[in-house]
Amino acid sequence: LSAPSSRKLEILAGEVRAQLKMNMYANDGGQTFEKYADHWFHTYPEKTVSDASKYKTVLKKHVDGIKYKKLSDITKSDIQQLINDAEGHPDVQRMIKLTVNQVLECAIEDGLIYKNVCRKIHVNRPQPSNVHRPLTEAEKKAISALKKEGAFDDMEQLYIDTLYVSGVRPGEALALSYTDVVRCTIRVSKDLTWKGGKH
Repeated sequence: LSAPSSRKLEILAGEVRAQLKMNMYANDGGQTFEKYADHWFHTYPEKTVSDASKYKTVLKKHVDGIKYKKLSDITKSDIQQLINDAEGHPDVQRMIKLTVNQVLECAIEDGLIYKNVCRKIHVNRPQPSNVHRPLTEAEKKAISALKKEGAFDDMEQLYIDTLYVSGVRPGEALALSYTDVVRCTIRVSKDLTWKGGKH
């Protein structure tokens, strides 16, 4: 701590002592959100390829409003503004909150800030789309007709049948191996994701 006079220095020291007693003392050392977020991204690797890609996109494109702010200067309003700026894109809004929240939680653990201003921010859940729905009767008939015509090779047929009877997701079906099927029971333990044209 530094101050222009010994009296002001004692006041500052008293404030720090009080914060220490209340477990509220933290010192970000002037570290910006951008710098710490980069540290967080590269230090904690327990992310799937898909999640890591989403976090990277958020940190690159959606945090300009807080990028150069010191961690201790970021407010709840700052984060809400980031979310508001992505209006009409509910998935992006949720990823902004998730990413910023995780960065700030780690900053607390590292003793750089004492509270996470992102915790109580609410993001509306998007209305469910019609992407995940049962097949219509017309779609079922079309698949049956294609099967009868021999439109699929053996692997395509196996893939389609697996999706049709099990309800697994496409990526989960593509990641299955013979050892995942025991006595007509499918054990799903992995998912196939793609990055740069490679799985």
